[in-house]
Amino acid sequence: MHLKWVIPVNIIFFPEPELTIEDFEFEFEKKKVRIFLKDYVKKSEAEAFGYTYSMTSIEKIGISVSDIEGKNRNPISEWIQDKDELIKKILKISNLFLKHLRVVACAPEIREISLKDSQLIPSLKALEVKYSDDLENWLEFDVNALHIYIAGGLQQIVWSITGTAIVNDYYWKLFVDSLINNSIPHMEMEFIVNCKEQLERKNYRLAVIEIAIGFEIVFSGFCHDYFILKKGMKEKQLKDFLTPQFDLSTRLNGIPDMIFTPSELQKLDITSIKRMVGWRNKLVHQKPDILDNQSPDDIKKTIDKAINAIYFLINKRTALLSEA
Repeated sequence: MHLKWVIPVNIIFFPEPELTIEDFEFEFEKKKVRIFLKDYVKKSEAEAFGYTYSMTSIEKIGISVSDIEGKNRNPISEWIQDKDELIKKILKISNLFLKHLRVVACAPEIREISLKDSQLIPSLKALEVKYSDDLENWLEFDVNALHIYIAGGLQQIVWSITGTAIVNDYYWKLFVDSLINNSIPHMEMEFIVNCKEQLERKNYRLAVIEIAIGFEIVFSGFCHDYFILKKGMKEKQLKDFLTPQFDLSTRLNGIPDMIFTPSELQKLDITSIKRMVGWRNKLVHQKPDILDNQSPDDIKKTIDKAINAIYFLINKRTALLSEA
């Protein structure tokens, strides 16, 4: 049995001189999931500053799910009989795609579909849900006979269309690979995306808080693995060393000099990181208007330094774990 539906998005690829948008597939919870993109790719031209340039965009994404022979526990035929289960599965798979797109492809404009109790929209009709036994003859659900809805789902997706996602071709490839390889996005990546979203809204206070959380997660994780794998410390020793009283600001005053080379310290730009962490601490504990005296450009530059430091630490931690 096979199931398919579409979700509306608005993605523009940049830069895209040789980018080829291909369909792809992956396995998820013992089902084959296919993502259809080629039929929805739109090529167009636009003018700006006296130049004409080509543009690649996608306005819809097709998704199909099929049973895998020998892995037919909870087959799609059972989903179709239980419309509540069907909606849950459609949401779960759609949101898997959307979350990876938001986090891995750094597209803060993308939203997951949520299930609420207000503003009800007939979901099967809105998402063009169909089913088939042979991948050729597709049947539509009789939505008039159903009382199953996605609450606010389509409206949330349409909302994301108004905020067009500009996706870098490099991050798009990372996104596709992450789904094919069933990779779980790094938690700190989500904080980067949340931070960028708040920057676009000019909510600098939340942007600083989000990026500080992301940095603390990746810095703590790297320090843990470094002292365990490189220095041979035991978990209890490390716990006694990195006590809660040894907070992030204090750790930044000593640990980086212990474990990074001068060139690596320059890449990290610890001075900017300390500044960002200081802002966060004052925002949360002492002075919520601390950013009022900072220019937006200074805030953005400091946050960019923190984002670069997060990527640097992710790569260092990945290399460290690979060596181990």
